Amino acid sequence: MRAQVPLLEKLTDADGQPRPSERKVARAVLADPTRAVQLSMASLASIAGVSEPTVMRFCTSLGFGGFQSFKFALAEVLAVGIPVTYSAITVHDSASAISVKILDHTLSSLDRTRRSLDSDAVTAAVDVLRDC
Repeated sequence: MRAQVPLLEKLTDADGQPRPSERKVARAVLADPTRAVQLSMASLASIAGVSEPTVMRFCTSLGFGGFQSFKFALAEVLAVGIPVTYSAITVHDSASAISVKILDHTLSSLDRTRRSLDSDAVTAAVDVLRDC
């Protein structure tokens, strides 16, 4: 059975959201997820440059009942220790910072792949190969 899409991946994929205003909310959260957990809806809306109803619409579009349940899920992701490696490389980054970001992104990608792996499909593939 396939795992659910992790929250941070959903936020990254929010760039595909039809509303540009909701993409702004996703970018604001991804810029500093730890801080986003501590913000009020009004503060997050202000940082993202959108209205509070837009923040609420964003949360519900991700499948949450509201802003508080979104923040709870985000806090849970951060507490579990899933790497927050969605920061972009900038021209101001040092070579050391770039190396860390690339390695963190690689580890995060491997972890995401491991969590989304369909074990039934792998078992079926092994069975087919074994029977050849």
